[in-house]
Amino acid sequence: MQTLSEWFTREVFRWRTGAAITWTVIMLFPLTTMYLLLATFHPSHPFQWITDFLFAVISLPILMSLAFLSLICVLFHVISSRTFTVVPDIPLTRLAALLQLCKAQCLTYGTVCAVTGGIIAWTCTCMLGGRYANLSFKCDESSDAYCLNEYHLFLVFYGIYTGLFYFTRHYLQQHNYMEFPALQQAKIFQVRSQIVPVLCSTLGYVLWQIKFFYILYYLFGHIPRNWISKNSSLRLSTEYSLDTVYGLLDVVLLWQTFCCGVFIQYPWSLGATLFKIYNTEHFEFPITSMFDSFKNKCLVDALSEKPRSLLQYLGFHDLCHLSKHSFERRKELFSLSQPGGHPHNWNKVLSVCLSVISELNDKVQEVNWLVLSSGPVRQPSGEKLHPSFSRDGQTSNLHMRSFHQLTPITTIGDENGKVIGQSHQKQQAVTFKTKLISNLKKRSIIAYFLGELPEARSRKIFIGAQIQVWAVEALSSLTAASYQEDSYGVVQMSLPKIITAMLSLQENIDKHLKAAGGQGRKGQKDQITASNLALRYLLQNTLKSSIYRIIDSFGKCIIDLRLSADVEKKIKSFMDYRE
Repeated sequence: MQTLSEWFTREVFRWRTGAAITWTVIMLFPLTTMYLLLATFHPSHPFQWITDFLFAVISLPILMSLAFLSLICVLFHVISSRTFTVVPDIPLTRLAALLQLCKAQCLTYGTVCAVTGGIIAWTCTCMLGGRYANLSFKCDESSDAYCLNEYHLFLVFYGIYTGLFYFTRHYLQQHNYMEFPALQQAKIFQVRSQIVPVLCSTLGYVLWQIKFFYILYYLFGHIPRNWISKNSSLRLSTEYSLDTVYGLLDVVLLWQTFCCGVFIQYPWSLGATLFKIYNTEHFEFPITSMFDSFKNKCLVDALSEKPRSLLQYLGFHDLCHLSKHSFERRKELFSLSQPGGHPHNWNKVLSVCLSVISELNDKVQEVNWLVLSSGPVRQPSGEKLHPSFSRDGQTSNLHMRSFHQLTPITTIGDENGKVIGQSHQKQQAVTFKTKLISNLKKRSIIAYFLGELPEARSRKIFIGAQIQVWAVEALSSLTAASYQEDSYGVVQMSLPKIITAMLSLQENIDKHLKAAGGQGRKGQKDQITASNLALRYLLQNTLKSSIYRIIDSFGKCIIDLRLSADVEKKIKSFMDYRE
């Protein structure tokens, strides 16, 4: 029997990805036409410009180039589809972000981007013709010697450079992040709303990056040019050289370079947008199945899939959707098994939702303890150092570690003396390493790469919090709906667990945001950081609204539940609308 992951990849993911790539290839035809129209722009002879353009569009070389570009586009987007993720990696330092690009998968994708960019730029030179068409040309009509065509080489190098820049932006600026839309719309409306913003973003990015290519070519362009000339037996032209200020002031070359950059990046960015729109579309999983082949392909199986996978995200997204908009599916979820009369469907869904909420709660609580323990601790003069104890009587690991490091080890005999020597050497090595790192961090350049990025730890925790947002919304909506729809009372029996889990997570997130000082909300210059941190505020607001939804549905009946004293106190503050 096929696993759920294998079935989803074959029956859902591949079809959605294929549809996205198909529409990208279809849109390549008008984009190529627009590129030729702008690249052959001739303001002094507009009639000849339009005539040449019309003849060029229907010519056989252009049609063959278009077919070749379509093939390259398909291969590129098939490879790119493996790089997208629902939870991007959050590096803690700038050095970690750079090392992230050195992974095998990233290096492979970077090579693909560079090669594909160079191939598309080479195809552009073939479609343009003229002085850009070939790598070589006759130095003199009277001789058989050939010279290197630097205009052709310049555009091909720019295509490679554009591919590398796209690769770095794909990972460092989280363009491989598949973010689910807050409101589900039809795909046609989502695509139509993204065409112009993606174009404007591409234009601005090409204008920003093209100046760096000009600087690099001015400084180092002669190195690959001379190497190619030497190994291909092509002479260097004495009439022009593009690694000079005068050579780079060619306005026509600048325009062709700009058009080529937009033509490379816009289909890529548009294809990535289509991929995200298709693969974040709502998918409905069955609650239960009567067929043996679909027994392991139900909603609960999707919720229990590998963490941080697209399949699990679609499962929680479907659960959140049915909790609000599907009476029949909610009824099936609240039903009892026959024979036996057990709420298996509800118990499984509840178990998975509480598990993901508890997982995030533990992570936030751990970070909160680290923040509190890293603060300065005042010791009264003359007081002996002793381990501190937590409320539940367990010794704090951090204070016990410092206690053991500072407590002298008393041993008897030569063997114990060796132990003391080894312990002393290890302590000296750790101290030397700590001092070395602290001294390196004092240097401005090294501190720039080794210094922790603002809110990096908080972003790393909450970057995958969309699952918890859906789980909280689904539980609260199902609980509220059960007041009228749950005829067997299966949800009400789980109400104390749901309320306790939500209140515990809400309390820890409030503590975390207070410790963070609201830095994420006030004027974030980095849009990526701001968008990542927005999830934690979304989760905070979702928790509060979900608790209010449950209280509004059940009213004062919640007080009759068996809740702890702390939970009852918090519930009363919500009932009085003081939160």
